[in-house]
Amino acid sequence: MNKKILIITIVIAVAGVGFLLINQLSKTIPSEPSNTTPLKPPIINQPSGNLTCEQLYNEIENDMNETNYCQTDSDCDVLVLGDDYITFGCYHFINKEVDKEQFYQKMRTYVFDRKCTNIINECAPAPEAKCVSNKCTYVRG
Repeated sequence: MNKKILIITIVIAVAGVGFLLINQLSKTIPSEPSNTTPLKPPIINQPSGNLTCEQLYNEIENDMNETNYCQTDSDCDVLVLGDDYITFGCYHFINKEVDKEQFYQKMRTYVFDRKCTNIINECAPAPEAKCVSNKCTYVRG
């Protein structure tokens, strides 16, 4: 009789562990691909306080990374830089719904108010933006 109870206990324990494993796996494996596109474009906060040039530069770079998302080519746009904004490159790719003027305003603070740069401008025209792996970029022909 004790053997039957032991076998039943083992069967119940194995079934319980199996159920827990299946339940845990179903939580970690998404049933649908996740959508990496925000519902609305992020707001580019203007600098406040006494950020150093490096801190403000990093904040602007982070903003550009956060606004580079897409699902199709038509989601993409080019933030043309160069000239006064050359410190940040010649151009960056961002989502077309993002307010470019917010970037330019923040960069004007960096360049003119904080006087954080004096790099020579040597930019070529920006290529057409394409959506590749949910990021706006360019594709060489």
